[in-house]
Amino acid sequence: EEVSGEKEAWVSLLRLLTPHVDAPKLVNVSVTPSGEIVEGNSVTLTCSSDANPAAKYTWYKGNNNKPLSVDTQLVFTSIQRSESGQYRCRAYNRVGATSDTISIHVKYPPNSVTLTCSSDAKPTANHFWYKDDDQTPLSNERQLSITSIQSFDSGEYVCAAENYLGRMTSEFIFIVVICKYGCMRGLYSCTDDDVLLPSLNWDHLQWLDKRLRMADDR
Repeated sequence: EEVSGEKEAWVSLLRLLTPHVDAPKLVNVSVTPSGEIVEGNSVTLTCSSDANPAAKYTWYKGNNNKPLSVDTQLVFTSIQRSESGQYRCRAYNRVGATSDTISIHVKYPPNSVTLTCSSDAKPTANHFWYKDDDQTPLSNERQLSITSIQSFDSGEYVCAAENYLGRMTSEFIFIVVICKYGCMRGLYSCTDDDVLLPSLNWDHLQWLDKRLRMADDR
């Protein structure tokens, strides 16, 4: 009986001295900053959990099993639209593992524009697009597509429709490429990767010109 009692005492002591171990639980994934995620901004995904011993972390995107990071945080210094998607954080220790996911949607400004010209003519008219005072056509199609639009694409665009019986020219459409940040600094000073694209009619253009003059006066 004394041996049995001593054995129980040792078992009780070992239970007290042995730390409680747990697989990761209550895994939480968060994104900073909160709110809209805009292309080009810095974004950080953070993973945390309650575990003993402390958990280690691995980040994955979608169903891809190639690790993106083996840290508590997954950092995008300048996030791109292609990085939209679902991200999974796996928290694990020697006892077990569990995961949590988060979806991010990257928003971005327009970077292309298509101008379309139409006319009523018989025989069918040919169409030509011109910019500013340049008499060399930009396109001889009904549509003029400007991809990866840049600040130098700002200007006045005109479509001409013609057949062998005559030629008609459209009213101009004015495109202004404005800087994403501090757009009142000027119309033609944007960097190539820092633009937004509004399409302005004459009333809008007069309003913008007035605002620019007010900014210059300051």
